[in-house]
Amino acid sequence: GTHMAGFASLFIGLTEPKYQILLISKQLADAKDFEKRRIWEQIEAMTALQYEPGKLLPWPKFTDNTDTGKIKIDNGSEVEAMSSDNQQARSRSPRLVVFDEIRAFGNKDAQELWSSIRPAIALPGRSCISLSTAKFGSWFNEMTGAIMEGQLEGISFLFMPDDTDPRRTKEWRKEELGRTIEKSLFLQEQPLEPEDCFIAREGAVIKNFDDEPGGEHVN
Repeated sequence: GTHMAGFASLFIGLTEPKYQILLISKQLADAKDFEKRRIWEQIEAMTALQYEPGKLLPWPKFTDNTDTGKIKIDNGSEVEAMSSDNQQARSRSPRLVVFDEIRAFGNKDAQELWSSIRPAIALPGRSCISLSTAKFGSWFNEMTGAIMEGQLEGISFLFMPDDTDPRRTKEWRKEELGRTIEKSLFLQEQPLEPEDCFIAREGAVIKNFDDEPGGEHVN
């Protein structure tokens, strides 16, 4: 999910001049880290590509200010990292907003941010990406439930099961579960179905992990 959000941010910055992309995490350091690892490292890799020995592709010029939370592109677009409590975020009109690990936001911060930014991203062509594992009782879970039930017009729900990552095999899950004390927390953070995100506690009714009847359960 974070790789896809980083790619989307870079693609928009490259193809749509004079727009702003906001990356928002609870802590500014986390937003800067996202910017550096998911966007700037992609820029470094692609600008090093050669179509012939010694000949680089004609990319636009990028300015690395990730230490202060910005990447500038010479077409006038920029990517900026911010913390969720930064009041300036509430007055921006970005082309794309990426909320990273939104479950960590306080419910009040998350609601205020959403209320202030939603009018901007509701404009034609604007977008918002919210990235998070689940956390019972969080604003993220409440909003996810509302979106799944179709209560928020114009917002699409995209769920990527944990095994989208080819490394997350059945064998890996079984091994990790064997090391985990809080089985329901494992399912919240490594869900295979949307409903897994809403498991509240140990003792919840959870499907088999094994395909065979009578396979291992989390009880």
